[in-house]
Amino acid sequence: MIGNRIKIGDLRKERNIVRIFDTEGRNSGRYFTLNPGHELVGFTQDHIVIIFTGLNVARIYDSNGRDTGKYISLSSDRYIKGISQMLILVKERNVTKYYDFSGRYTGKYITN
Repeated sequence: MIGNRIKIGDLRKERNIVRIFDTEGRNSGRYFTLNPGHELVGFTQDHIVIIFTGLNVARIYDSNGRDTGKYISLSSDRYIKGISQMLILVKERNVTKYYDFSGRYTGKYITN
C-alpha cells in the first residue's frame, strides 16, 4: 500500500459485494457493490472496470473501489475485448482501439 492507495491483487465476489484484496492476499477492508445489470469486466493493480449494461457504458474505478468519473461509451457493435496493465482494448467492427484508464482514445488501433 502506497499512501492511501492499495495495489489490487485479487477481487472476490460474495453475492453482490466485491471485496478488494492486496497483492499479499490480505483483505484491504475495501469493497464495492455490484448492482443488477452491472458486470465486472476486469482489473489491474490500480484500476477496476465495470460495465453498466443498461447505460451502455464502462466505468473506471480506482484501487479503493471509488468511481473516478471516467468512462468509455459502448454499443451493440462496440465492446471491451480486454484489459492490460496500461490499456483497455475496445473492439469496434473490424478494429480494436486502445484506450487509456482516463477513458481517452490513444490514437492507436489494430485492424482485424
